[in-house]
Amino acid sequence: MCFGIRRRKLIRLREKFFEQNGGALLKQKIKSQGSNATMTLFSTEQLRKATDNYSQEKIIGKGAYGVVYKGVLSNKSVVAIKRSKLVDATQAEQFINEVMILTRVIHRHVVKLLGCCLEEEVPVLVYEFISNNTLFYHIHHRPGGLSWLSWGNRLRVATEAASALAYLHSEISNDRPTMREVAMELEGLRKFTTHPWVQQHTCNNETKSLVLEVEQSDLYEVPLIYSTNEWESSSSITHMMIEENNPR
Repeated sequence: MCFGIRRRKLIRLREKFFEQNGGALLKQKIKSQGSNATMTLFSTEQLRKATDNYSQEKIIGKGAYGVVYKGVLSNKSVVAIKRSKLVDATQAEQFINEVMILTRVIHRHVVKLLGCCLEEEVPVLVYEFISNNTLFYHIHHRPGGLSWLSWGNRLRVATEAASALAYLHSEISNDRPTMREVAMELEGLRKFTTHPWVQQHTCNNETKSLVLEVEQSDLYEVPLIYSTNEWESSSSITHMMIEENNPR
């Protein structure tokens, strides 16, 4: 009897988290895509089983925003499962929109987002598993160290990073603001409500020119984009840089 009560409480808690994390909106968006939907909704049980209940032995990466586990799904697919440390309940709609955009990304140099689990307090993301490790590993831990970073490999990394960034800003950019729109927003020349990706930070009544800053601490992150804050008031060009690309 006690077991049954605890189980019902657990089910209600998971249902609460699912709604809190935008589950109803995500279901609606998946349904609207019909057979073209690429997003998979995972249950807590599926992911716990895949990672042996998030065993320490399954950890393949840690960062400022979460821990990544290697998991094996019931169909034998190997995946990377990321449990984030941070959550903002007020940004559920933005999170769902971001997830739907990222599941459309198909590029050999961008880690594929397969789906998510919304039944936990903090949403859990499921990515394809990349077996070739990170650029950091190849430079700092691979036998031979920096000798791996030949001029040819440096050019390849730069080219592949540029290719991925160009793809993200062209092929799937219909739902994202242009850099001109971002610049105008930050300078107070235009206001729009359909793009939630512009983050403004104020200090001494001045808006810092910080655009789309997403710190990348491990392989399974949204591609890192930093603004160098170098634009004139009449310019629509923002200089961008990529901090790290991960070889595949």
